[in-house]
Amino acid sequence: MEKTITFLINFIDRYYHQKKIYNFLKNFKIKTIFDVGAHKGEFLKLIKKIENFEKIYSFEPQKKIYLNLNLLSVENKIFCFNLALATIMKLET
Repeated sequence: MEKTITFLINFIDRYYHQKKIYNFLKNFKIKTIFDVGAHKGEFLKLIKKIENFEKIYSFEPQKKIYLNLNLLSVENKIFCFNLALATIMKLET
């Protein structure tokens, strides 16, 4: 049952969600992309199909996953970092 659910989630993500993002982004002249929480490079692989970007910065804090992700950075346009990014907000009360 768990494998079936995982398969369905991945299928929907790959063939619906990612396709929708790609179709949206290809209409813009985006020069720099930040992929925060890059995981295994799913978004990176998708966005590489868009020809008009100049640089992609990918961040993945998990060392084991980052090592595989870093294999995608063979081009001069893609830079992978083994870092976590966070933002801190001060709430006014």
